[in-house]
Amino acid sequence: MSNEVKTLTETALIGTALSAYLATSVCAILVAVTIAQGTFYYRNYDGDSKLIKYFVSSRQLIGILIRFTSWFRFSPLSY
Repeated sequence: MSNEVKTLTETALIGTALSAYLATSVCAILVAVTIAQGTFYYRNYDGDSKLIKYFVSSRQLIGILIRFTSWFRFSPLSY
């Protein structure tokens, strides 16, 4: 391989790795915020019914799953 091809390949790999790292970092922060919100809710609203608590917990779980799966949809590795 020529030096130009090696340079382009290395640049593409670095760009892909950086994109994956940034996407994972943002996703981890969003998941941490979601977990913190759920914990805050369960600690401060003891009087709510179990139905509402189940709804909130299922919504939190769906939010976490959406954040993790959205990274795979928009990842440069999926193209």
